[in-house]
Amino acid sequence: MTNVLWRQYKEFSGCLIRGTDPIVPQDPTKHMSCAAWLTAEAEAPSYGFIQSYDGAGLSAGLLHNILVFPRTLEQGDLGQLVRRILDALPLKATAIEGVGVMNLESSLKTWLAADLSTRGWTLAQDGKFRANAGKLVAGADLRNWVAPPDGKVPQAGDNWNRASLMANWFHQLFAHPAGRKVQEDFAIEWLAKGNRTAEMDVYRAFTGHADLDSAIGLPVAALPPAVHVAMCVYHSFSVNSPKVAADCLSRCLLTLPPADFAKALIRELGIHGRDVWHDQPGDGNNRYDRTRVALWGRADLFPGGRDLMPRDLA
Repeated sequence: MTNVLWRQYKEFSGCLIRGTDPIVPQDPTKHMSCAAWLTAEAEAPSYGFIQSYDGAGLSAGLLHNILVFPRTLEQGDLGQLVRRILDALPLKATAIEGVGVMNLESSLKTWLAADLSTRGWTLAQDGKFRANAGKLVAGADLRNWVAPPDGKVPQAGDNWNRASLMANWFHQLFAHPAGRKVQEDFAIEWLAKGNRTAEMDVYRAFTGHADLDSAIGLPVAALPPAVHVAMCVYHSFSVNSPKVAADCLSRCLLTLPPADFAKALIRELGIHGRDVWHDQPGDGNNRYDRTRVALWGRADLFPGGRDLMPRDLA
């Protein structure tokens, strides 16, 4: 039985499911596959990792893609990712654990369609939740759908049961093997469209390809090892704050050769980035240390990582 935990964040509360199998890079010969894996280690290190307690309705995927933005209640990009995973599933998917009305032949697709239909909604091909007339579903309604009431789920009762049911459905979907590459591809697309101009300046300079238009598909072997490592670290930080990561990168663009650039970038992220990123003595719970520990554990993906990202930055 899936273990659904109750958690609270500020005025919001809801569910947490820690996931099942560890995230693995789908193609470790590709730079952005390694970057997506390292990012997931700090965001959601297991397939099926779900949370609905922070006001975003529900988040899932390697980068914690959100259902709604907590402040504006606009739809986030979780629906787009769900749409892609559903389209990748076989016709007969795994039955949902703990949902008594389903039989073994029922699919994840069928259950979601039926649940949305009771509200007059659908998940359209553009990944947006829409009413039958085509109008966007209000973000407040979506949040009440997965984390009632208003993203403040109690620890027991009907609203907890509803939130647990939805968290478990998303868990089953995002843990499904058929959707794992889809999740990585989606994460890579998000990472590669960020601080695009400065990032491409780096990739073009260190690959020697002035006509390179994207880091998507870039082989690890096309980059100096130190640059590969540093840019993976950069992407892992950028998902937490694209602007701050971009500022750190901008201060290192003219730092050559490759090893000097790599060390300078990692230092900027770990010392001059956000407070929650800052390196602490030993093994802290900041983003620098959590990323470093993950990076150290995969020397096969990040050669020279221990030297480039030391335990303590001087």
